Amino acid sequence: MSELEQDSSAVPAGDEPVRANETTSRPGRTAHVLVAVLVGVALPALLVGVLIGEFAAYAMLVGVLLGGVGSKLGGTHRMAMLAPAIGVAAALGVYTAYDWWWAVLLASTGLLTGAGIGFGWLAPLLMIPYAATFVSPATAARDALIYGVVVAIGTL
Repeated sequence: MSELEQDSSAVPAGDEPVRANETTSRPGRTAHVLVAVLVGVALPALLVGVLIGEFAAYAMLVGVLLGGVGSKLGGTHRMAMLAPAIGVAAALGVYTAYDWWWAVLLASTGLLTGAGIGFGWLAPLLMIPYAATFVSPATAARDALIYGVVVAIGTL
């Protein structure tokens, strides 16, 4: 066998081995994100909707949205500390929705959020007025309590 034939079986010098992080294709990454959203958001919302009711599924989605945005803006530690306040604001928002007490609630949560400027918590504190604002009205205090608890759990 000649020297030229032996060199043709060798790997060319310009090719480098594929790195581990480059092995996942774009469709593979999209599939991973889709499965994560289904398992992390859709499945819990469906489960809560079946066990408690449709308003609780909506509360779970609102809580996950507020928790995700708030943790991106202010950090997960801050959002974990604010989750109970978000749950209380959501429960009060549901119970007082579209009544004059709702305006008082929104004004007080706005003042609390404005005070957050002084110590650097404005961005995560913004989730508290949002939790009180974007609600569906409930007629019973029990439903409002359930809504607030589910929003707090979803925020966590």
